[in-house]
Amino acid sequence: MKKFITGILILSAFCIAFTNPAIAKKKVFKGTISYKISYDEGSIDENMKSMLPKLLKASFRGGLVKTEIISGMGKQVEILNTKEKTTTSLLDIMGQKFSIKTSAQEIQDEISKAPKTQIIYTDETKEIAGYVCKKVIVKFKEKDNDTETEVIAYLAEDFSNEGVYLDNPVFNGIKGILLEFEINADEISMKFIATSVNKKNIPEKEFAVPEDFKETTKDELQEMFGG
Repeated sequence: MKKFITGILILSAFCIAFTNPAIAKKKVFKGTISYKISYDEGSIDENMKSMLPKLLKASFRGGLVKTEIISGMGKQVEILNTKEKTTTSLLDIMGQKFSIKTSAQEIQDEISKAPKTQIIYTDETKEIAGYVCKKVIVKFKEKDNDTETEVIAYLAEDFSNEGVYLDNPVFNGIKGILLEFEINADEISMKFIATSVNKKNIPEKEFAVPEDFKETTKDELQEMFGG
């Protein structure tokens, strides 16, 4: 059960609003970005490593973002609607298909509980998947803990992100689309690096919830799989 919850945390952590006065000058990215996922060797054992995902694909279409990740526990998909400010998680686990929708209020409640972040844009750059990306440092302190955490990320500033990180407590203030970033979920350290960026139009039907997915809640799902 811990591995199953870890998988959900990984996807939730990624999925993937901000107010940017220069947004009109930026291009809205439409297409797909593929990421390679690597892990801090000291944070996981070999058995768990075999269950964790190695690749993530994110698809973008004006106000819609779909992230897909496949692990030893099955396929997980999250669809983000930046206009409605909602997410829908699709879980295909051992042949059973479930959908979990998170409302705008639920997302806002979770963000409000998260530590406040400080985003520092540096002049350091690196080329990733053919794009010059700017290094960003995100700093925050966990509640009831004076230790400051730093997260390093690299973003393509030329693209407007249209709020694609609105449900992410670490990156929801970022101005651009991340092509490299780090995440810690359930004490597991992960790094995502973009390997390809493909600009193209994606049909809206690709972001619809399939009819064969049963709508449920997180609590019902946990109870179903043993709590």
